[in-house]
Amino acid sequence: MRDDLIYVYDGSFEGLLSAVHTAYYSREDPVQMMGVGDCQQTLFCEVKQIETDRKKYKAVYSAISKKISPNALFNVQRVYLSDDAARGTMIFNYLKLGFHMGARVDMFVQNEWVARVQRTARRVSNEAGWMREFIRFSEMENGVLFSKIEPDNNVLALVCPHFADRLSSIPWVICDARRGLAAIYDTKKWQLMEYDTAKQVAYSTDEEEYQRLWKRFYNIIGIESRKNDRLRMHNMPKKYWKNMTEFKA
Repeated sequence: MRDDLIYVYDGSFEGLLSAVHTAYYSREDPVQMMGVGDCQQTLFCEVKQIETDRKKYKAVYSAISKKISPNALFNVQRVYLSDDAARGTMIFNYLKLGFHMGARVDMFVQNEWVARVQRTARRVSNEAGWMREFIRFSEMENGVLFSKIEPDNNVLALVCPHFADRLSSIPWVICDARRGLAAIYDTKKWQLMEYDTAKQVAYSTDEEEYQRLWKRFYNIIGIESRKNDRLRMHNMPKKYWKNMTEFKA
């Protein structure tokens, strides 16, 4: 392996798999594979810019399921959504081993890259599960439901199918304030787009009363003698509380 070659892709999932394809067919073994937003210039390293190519992307995407396993594709997609700046490097090394070992790769847990990929994929999946439970909607003045989240990982696309199913007849917006993204659902389909987090949200005249009633309900159902703050913070991490109605002042 060359210890001075870094691949830089455009930051997209398509760009990452295009870079994996380029490395394989050019017989190069970059020490790092970084999205353009995660890359920092390193002295004495050769940086190679990789163009996104849909044909290359599709070839690698298909090969992951066929030559490794559907679970490997699941892992790769979750790791890509993580907040780890080394996610591209993790995925590249995991796939390189996977194309050699096939489906057995996920049993090779003593390998650093396999262990890191599995651990990161699990962390992303767990946070997506938390978001599905912790998201709280408020009604805007136009009747659309609005929620703000600030997850560590880019899990917005993972939670949307759940709410499109559960709230199929109601338009809603879920804003990821950390990334300036929003998922917008119009009762037929949802889509992701950029969102100005400085934009003020105009709530309905009844929203304050709804929130007051919810807080009262939350406090009433609590059993004081069974209160366990440590357990609550374990099951409902405190970093999410600021966007949950029941914890707002």
